[in-house]
This record gives sequence, structure tokens and C-alpha cells, in this order.
Amino acid sequence: GAGNLSQLLSQQELLQWFDPRPIGFSSLTSYRSSGDWRQLATVYGALDDFSYALDGSYVSQHGQEINDWLERTDYSLQLKQRVNARDEVYFQAGFAESDSGDVARHYDPAQAHRGLRVSEEQSPNLVAGWHRAWSPANHTLLLASRWRDDFTLRDPEMSVFHVQPDVAGAARISMPAGGYGAKFASDFTLYSLELQQLWQSERQTVIAGGRLHSGQVESSGTL
Repeated sequence: GAGNLSQLLSQQELLQWFDPRPIGFSSLTSYRSSGDWRQLATVYGALDDFSYALDGSYVSQHGQEINDWLERTDYSLQLKQRVNARDEVYFQAGFAESDSGDVARHYDPAQAHRGLRVSEEQSPNLVAGWHRAWSPANHTLLLASRWRDDFTLRDPEMSVFHVQPDVAGAARISMPAGGYGAKFASDFTLYSLELQQLWQSERQTVIAGGRLHSGQVESSGTL
């Protein structure tokens, strides 16, 4: 509990990590003449045996090539409560949303997909944890989580290779101009449960544990 729960403050070296306070605020803003914008902000604090942090970030990039743009928003809430001298619980909820064009790097900028659109949303990602200190050298950690991701890709002019015989009857590979309209969608949900036991002595540390994953992916593609 020496530090705070923010996942953004590690990027700012001058922050006072070991100075608990009821509430603190930090913000980092960067802007480029090309129009790119980056904003990070966090509200954090500690009250007796309770600590919290609310992180938020926004990134907007106009890019340097054709259809090379990106816009992303992230939010994350972290909470930790000490129940008694041996037990403490942890909770985290996160949200992320992004939209972009063709952000891949092309040797020839003319190869960029002008109509490509990629969207992704994670809402919400949930994490719950429990820590039990049986003694200063004996600890148990339990972590349960749920992750969800909704991904969609649309390209109105996707190039597709064709194999067809030439005049002599031999196979020939070609890529006709114009392309096809394509859409790919994926809905992913994962549940995870992890248990760890830690023993420490003067010369050895032993960590034993296991993790169980269960998930489902539903995807579809249209050409």
C-alpha cells in the first residue's frame, strides 16, 4: 500500500509516490502542429484503509499518410480496501473504444486502403482480487476477471487474388482492379480465475498456482 493504484502515474517521474493524501490529481497533455492530440488524466487518493484511482486517456492522431488516422478513449477505475489486518480486496473496471483507418505502414503510400474502417470496443473489463496474509512469509492471492472485446473491420475495396488458367492452360494468379466490399466482425468474451500461494524464507521463495480460462469467440466474415 505504499503507492497509489493509478496506471498512468508511472509515466511522470516527479510525482511523490510515497505521500498518501485523500485526493490527488495529475494531468499530462501533448499537442503537435499536425493536429495530433494526447490527454492523460488521473484522480487518486487514500483514506485510511481505502485507496482508489480513476484514470482516463484520449488519443487523436491525424496521421501522415492516406486514411492514417486513429481515435482512442480509455477509462479505468481501481479500488482497494483493507478489510482487516490480514485481508484486503481489489476491484478494477475498464472501458476502451477506438476507431481508425489504415494505420499500417506501407512502403508505397498509394497502397493504403482509402475506405478501411476499424472499430473496437471493450465494455466492460472487470477484475476482482483477494489477498490473504497468513503471516509475513505466507500469502494467498485470488484473482477473477471478465474480458470482452467487440471488433469490426470494413473495407469497401479489398483486393482478392484470383487463380485462373491462361491461354496455354497454366494457372495464373492475378488481382483484378476494383476489389470487393468486405466486412469482418468478432465478439470475444473470456472468463479467468487464478489462484497463487506464496511462501518465503530467508533464502528461498516458492510460488505455486494455477489459472483457468473459459471463453467464446463469435466471428463472421462477408465478402
